[in-house]
Amino acid sequence: MTQAIQSYQCSIDHDLHAALQRFWVQEEAQLSAQTIFSIEEQKCEDHFCNSHSRNSSKRYVVRLPFQKSPKAIGDSRPAASRMLSSMIRRFSCDHKLKCLYSDFLREYESLGHMTRVPESIPEPQQFYYLPHHGVLKESSSSTKLRVVFNGSCRTSSGCSLNEGDLHIGAKLQTDLSDVILWWRQFSYVFSADMEKMFRQILVHPDDLRFQRILWSPESSQKTLIYQLATVTYGLGPAPFLANRVMKQLTKDEGHRFPLATDVLLRGTYVDDCFGGADSPQDANEVIQQLDNLCKSGGFDLLKWTANDSTILADLSIMRHASSTSIFLDGSPLFRTLGIIWNPVSDAFVFLAINTENDTTPTKRKVLSRIAQVFDPVGWLALITVRAKIFMQELWLTKLYWDDQLPESLSQRWNQFLNQLQDISHISIPRWNGTSANMLTLEIHGFSDASRDAMAAVVYLRVLNKTNDATISLITAKTKVAPIKKMTIPWLELCAATLLTKQVAHVGEVLNISQAP
Repeated sequence: MTQAIQSYQCSIDHDLHAALQRFWVQEEAQLSAQTIFSIEEQKCEDHFCNSHSRNSSKRYVVRLPFQKSPKAIGDSRPAASRMLSSMIRRFSCDHKLKCLYSDFLREYESLGHMTRVPESIPEPQQFYYLPHHGVLKESSSSTKLRVVFNGSCRTSSGCSLNEGDLHIGAKLQTDLSDVILWWRQFSYVFSADMEKMFRQILVHPDDLRFQRILWSPESSQKTLIYQLATVTYGLGPAPFLANRVMKQLTKDEGHRFPLATDVLLRGTYVDDCFGGADSPQDANEVIQQLDNLCKSGGFDLLKWTANDSTILADLSIMRHASSTSIFLDGSPLFRTLGIIWNPVSDAFVFLAINTENDTTPTKRKVLSRIAQVFDPVGWLALITVRAKIFMQELWLTKLYWDDQLPESLSQRWNQFLNQLQDISHISIPRWNGTSANMLTLEIHGFSDASRDAMAAVVYLRVLNKTNDATISLITAKTKVAPIKKMTIPWLELCAATLLTKQVAHVGEVLNISQAP
């Protein structure tokens, strides 16, 4: 008698999950900046203060912030070996991937960011091997592939570095929307990219055994052991360490370059720096001080852009950025903080979303498409709120991920997609009109609610000394009404609360809390 055997596989769509998480985070109302560390965060802060140092070339050297002395991490080499074998199999089918991967790690080694461990050196008592894989990014103007190291991979004991062994540290990164809001204050502005930011920070030699990798260079079929010598973005505390070093740099060297400290503390997001001034001459001085401040810590700034070419006159043309795309009128476009900036018109613009493959919408496709609408400040709130309302309705249908939408929902979705193409006609002026010559500055906020959603929007009105007024859309936030129906007055109170938070936050970021 034959017996049928059924097997099932369950997998998580990590890319979709991450995209949706980012969408909801950017849509959440802003709160005041965190000023009090938790107990664990304070331990990580104390660890950094007591253990960081600088070498003879003034580069920062940090220790990995272990919660306790690592004694039973377990064997991590088998998992790293399996991942390497998997990548080698992919290389046999994808020659381009193999070349990009090999080039990336070859450069990593040539720069001294990883070093080979001699075979004669016995394996230490405690160590950790980081599995690695490649992530392609075709839109990048420089690095098309980045090798990603995985500090969350479990060892034979079920542990990993990221889960329990290392402090993660406090969130020191300035919110993306706050950086954009702060940057809009200046009439003459620039941006720059900090080259290989994490990898300019050295890890103490005693901790390199926890940053080992396996690799088979193209010239050798033998698996070799390497140690990553710098802060590795695959480890949980890496963002904390990188941002904490930036703050330490302003503390150690900022007194020599006072015009640059605000750029690092308030105008930097990950490895992108933004700043400006009220005149080209002042902006140029800020650039010179910022460049020198970063160099004093071993960091190089590249891919400079500006809304006035004279600002970058003292910088080598080799350090200027190349545009990510060209507009129909020939204007260069630069992808800045995840959005598009046209420095010629000095405005933020949006590119139309490709919807060619959306002929048969499913729940998975709809959620993936919604998550692609990146609007960290809320300039597209009128559009994203409709998407959130649709998402709520879609969730209530209890469809499976790959079920095709009912006809009524499918028609509404296709209509939304057609209208979504019009975002390419939207342009938001970058400069909000503020300057040393302004006469008055006012914050205007509005809120409202319906049975489906609530919204709050904040504008800035600037009156200069010639009585010319500039009104700018600053930020907007929306929330879908709860599934359990509430009264309109109650929802309007929720919208007013949302607005209060937004107005207070805008005043805090721009340091204009006393504005009417």
